[in-house]
Amino acid sequence: MIDVRIVVPIPPLALPRSRTTRNPKTGRVHGYMPARAMRWQSDVAAVAAAYLPKQIIDEPVRVAALFVVPRPKYMLGKKFADGLIWACQRPDCDNFSKGLLDSLRSFWRDDALVVCLPTMKAYAERTGRARVVFRIASQTEPPEAVARRWGLL
Repeated sequence: MIDVRIVVPIPPLALPRSRTTRNPKTGRVHGYMPARAMRWQSDVAAVAAAYLPKQIIDEPVRVAALFVVPRPKYMLGKKFADGLIWACQRPDCDNFSKGLLDSLRSFWRDDALVVCLPTMKAYAERTGRARVVFRIASQTEPPEAVARRWGLL
């Protein structure tokens, strides 16, 4: 049974698209991930390493994630709530999730084992800091029960 909650005190980064370049001598095309994204993933992996399970995960899991992005300056005034506020701007939640799952590759055999991925994106509290909070837990409930609870069946 797996259940771990991890707080990564660095601002979320959406996974950018991979880039390509052509070698002028050979003409071969080479794909690469931007260095900024690779650094972010290694920083997240370093924080999460303290929570690595004794055995690599090889069962269905749920990864619930909250991406807390920095609050824009115009939202620091008193007309906005003190707590978290939904962030309905780019980047998209799924791009945050991709980067997070890629950075956690040492936790599981394959990220295909992530069968449930509830994700939220919000602006930080007025005096809060940007961060990533996520929870990895065994997904023991059958898919039908989860889908019914969420109103999908």
